[in-house]
Amino acid sequence: MGFNYASEKKKFDRERARFRKDYAQAGMCEEAIREMYEFDLAVFRSKRTYANRTQRLPDILHPDANERERSRLLQKYEVLTESFEEKVINRGQSWLDTLEDPRLVKGLKQLSQDELELLMWLVQLEYSQRELARLFGCSQYAISKRYQKIKRAFK
Repeated sequence: MGFNYASEKKKFDRERARFRKDYAQAGMCEEAIREMYEFDLAVFRSKRTYANRTQRLPDILHPDANERERSRLLQKYEVLTESFEEKVINRGQSWLDTLEDPRLVKGLKQLSQDELELLMWLVQLEYSQRELARLFGCSQYAISKRYQKIKRAFK
């Protein structure tokens, strides 16, 4: 819900009127009370600006989400949305650059793309062999054999 300026300003002014009385009873001078009011007003305006210029994006974006569930920003700017497959994202080898052992990096770079992908799914993303078998459409035994072949290359 948006920021209703008139309603919020009335609440702000009522609260500050109470504060003004309390401050005067406590012995504060009028100039100090005015400075406190101006500071509080600046904070109030800052909150209004923030509320008017920001928008929470949805936690999860589903391409099949109905229009009411989608962010108004994304409804307006469809170009901001992108869909992709998880397998395509994770095929990159940028994680190899984060390794510090040059012998390990050299050995990993000698593996095929499929072997690197399997290793990444098993080690980095912590998928089980059974989950990968379902994902790749093969048996768990086939995944296990491929993983054993990779391990033998590093012995």
